[in-house]
Amino acid sequence: MSNFNEQDFKRLINDKDFAFEMLMYNSHELLRSAYNLYSEEPNRMNEIINTISFAVEIHLNTKDKYKVIHALSTEIRSLPVLGIRNLYSLGSAKIVAFNNELDKALAYIEIKEEGKIQERAEILKKILPKNNSRIGFDTELSVERIKIVYNAFKGGNIIDKSTKYTDFSEVFRKSILPNSFQEVKWILLNRAGKPHKTALREFLTLALGKSPDQKTINSCFTDRQGHKILLAKPKINEFSNYYTFFEKLFKD
Repeated sequence: MSNFNEQDFKRLINDKDFAFEMLMYNSHELLRSAYNLYSEEPNRMNEIINTISFAVEIHLNTKDKYKVIHALSTEIRSLPVLGIRNLYSLGSAKIVAFNNELDKALAYIEIKEEGKIQERAEILKKILPKNNSRIGFDTELSVERIKIVYNAFKGGNIIDKSTKYTDFSEVFRKSILPNSFQEVKWILLNRAGKPHKTALREFLTLALGKSPDQKTINSCFTDRQGHKILLAKPKINEFSNYYTFFEKLFKD
């Protein structure tokens, strides 16, 4: 492309393949041709800049936009003007003005694209579950059984009285926890005044029929202060004073 003429203007706007080729692989030549046209018709500066900007915006995806904007912006600052017709007759002020305006136009597209990405992220955040990696335990406990355990735990100072049944029941369903879910506060303490981890493990093992995984515990339970309860590796033949109590809750 030796000269950026009227036909090229139309093709840059209307011919996607042509625009993609020029922007992605011949941006240096495209910019030199824009300088040549500007040197011949300085009054068309805005038209030249708007045409290039429009082509970048409508014919490229996000990744390619960033690539081309970076390439053009770099070339604006380093492009040698030797061999460009009549450019020096314009004077350095007009050359600088052209460069600044084109750079601003490209920066505007980049900012707008970043805004679109942020907007999409915000929309996804609203329509997807807030914690879509948080899932309850896989159990076959009936609604009646969950209610029995819930009432026994609240009455026995094992879970905090602020824990709602709706949240407690969600713990025992292998599904994504809802946005409104509040972790069950395990307030049962051992003799040292710390969360009774052995009792929590025993309870969950009986409810699940297997040892609980730490990731799901992190999603479903906290201590009284809202901190995670990290279970250590179980000791052989370790049983708490609560084991028999828990066992009865799961028997008919």
